[in-house]
Amino acid sequence: MPKLIELLFEQGQIYLLLFIFFYSFICFDFLFKHSFRLMFFSISLFILSLISGLRFEVGTDWEPYKNLFNDLELDWSFLVNVFNFDFGYVLFNAFIRIFTDSYAVFLFLDSLIALGFIGWFIYKYSPLPNLSLFFFYNTYFISTYMGSNRRIIAIGLSLISLSALIETKRAKTYLYALIALLFHRTSFIVFFAKFLPTHVPKLKIVVLGLFISFIIGLFQLPFKLFGVISQAVSHLNNIPVFSKLIYYSDIDNNKAVVSENLNTAILFTFSSIKRLFLISIFYFFIVKNRLYDKFNIRLFVFYWFGFMGYLVFNGTPIFQIFFVYYSIVEITLIGRVIYSSGNRFKLVFYFISFIYGFLQLISALTAYPELYIPYKSYISF
Repeated sequence: MPKLIELLFEQGQIYLLLFIFFYSFICFDFLFKHSFRLMFFSISLFILSLISGLRFEVGTDWEPYKNLFNDLELDWSFLVNVFNFDFGYVLFNAFIRIFTDSYAVFLFLDSLIALGFIGWFIYKYSPLPNLSLFFFYNTYFISTYMGSNRRIIAIGLSLISLSALIETKRAKTYLYALIALLFHRTSFIVFFAKFLPTHVPKLKIVVLGLFISFIIGLFQLPFKLFGVISQAVSHLNNIPVFSKLIYYSDIDNNKAVVSENLNTAILFTFSSIKRLFLISIFYFFIVKNRLYDKFNIRLFVFYWFGFMGYLVFNGTPIFQIFFVYYSIVEITLIGRVIYSSGNRFKLVFYFISFIYGFLQLISALTAYPELYIPYKSYISF
């Protein structure tokens, strides 16, 4: 970690500047009216769109995504790419290729759409939009929105689906969930949201659910189960869904997707403590201040389910990624519960957020610092 912090200060100043910039904007949530909060929030969101959309050789999976776009033929042969990517994403590439051959333009549009979904979700549910964006930047922007071109679209569409579910708009719920599935197969997890509780569980149920999930993950039972299933369907290796299952059920392949810079045990411990800290705050204020409206309840349950999923799949990072579709609701839930707290706690939390946010920023860069630092942009080329 000391070396990463040194590298961050020497070559990754842009990430530190953004950190300070967004942190300072949290004050506007507490001091100004809603219109001013939204103005600074909009500025921040646009800046993130530029950082993500104008990057050059920065972020994960740069070459595969760039090659897909550049090599795509505008005829029926483009469907061949569906075996390695997802149909919706390939179709999106083909659509943009009709108008331009510039991958820079495509990347900017992809980022703009994905962050537009995030902006909509925060605007709709968080009364403290700048606080929510600060949490989003440190926890999700670098680790997810600087490379996962397909999944960031799927996450946004899934958030719309979850929102529709909360508002009991059945058709819209399934429509956006299906579109999300076209962009990334992992979004199938969103279909389980319908079966989650519609009330805040009692504290003992919340704790019991997390404890059982921890025990299951400690013994890596899902991984062993997938190993059995993969052997049973090994003859179906030519089918993409099963070939992926077989590949990631191999312990060596699962480890291969994890950076050598990453100590998975330390990361799991840190991430679990972070989630435990947040879910404690969420539960305390929802119960204490009786924030029992349908949005707080469902968002809390989504986050709880995401936390349990993260614990259950301990040791299999590729499967833990599935539950980002639920855990990301924390960015709005934090705004809703802190808004309901007293001024003294707001002040304390403001200072805690600095330390929490910085640790999250370091955590996001730990796995592949060489992919993000130094930041390079198309504007420089």
